[in-house]
Formats: sequence, C-alpha cells, structure tokens
Amino acid sequence: MEKRNEQILKQTKRSDPEFREMEKRNEQILKQTKRSDPEFREMEKRNEQILKHSKRSDPEFREMENRNEQILKQSKRSDPEFREAEKRNEKRLKQSKRSDPEFREAEKRNEKRLKQ
Repeated sequence: MEKRNEQILKQTKRSDPEFREMEKRNEQILKQTKRSDPEFREMEKRNEQILKHSKRSDPEFREMENRNEQILKQSKRSDPEFREAEKRNEKRLKQSKRSDPEFREAEKRNEKRLKQ
C-alpha cells in the first residue's frame, strides 16, 4: 500500500504544473548556491579526480569503455548518413586548410624538412 501511495503522489506531482514550476525554481536556486560556494566547488573537483582515477584503475570499467567505443565505431561505419556527413566535413576541412595561408606555409616548411 505504501508503494502504491508513493506512485500516486509521484503521478500527482508530475501532473501539477505549479509543483513542477516550484521544483524548477528550487533546482535553479540550488545550482546558484553550489556555484557560489568555493568549498562545494573544491569538493566537486576532488570528487571528479577521484572518480577519474578509480575508473582508470578499474580493468572492468576500461574493458566496458573499450567495448562501447568499438560498438560506436561499428554503428558509425554502418550508418550511411554518418559516413556522408563525415565526407562533407573532410571536404570542408580540406577547403579551409587550402584557404589558410598560415597552414599552407607550415605545410611547405614540413615538406622541406621531410626532404632534407
């Protein structure tokens, strides 16, 4: 019965525009407070560093991340729309490089170095 009451309460809150508006305001106030609190920002930075370090040292996490990257690469390769967009981007990049005198100068210097 308690779970049922919680579900009804959640549904009621979701459908009440006044409640949703109040919730948004509260979230904004909380964000502003957190941003202005240097102690909170420092703690958040430390937590991010700890999280990054723990992820790097966790072989299971790294394995999962590698699998996800492989899946993403495969899905991009098989998506004709993605491949077409990638080709367009490469063409634009080449065009912008050709029209950039600094880039052309650097390219010439690199070619000279390679020849020597």
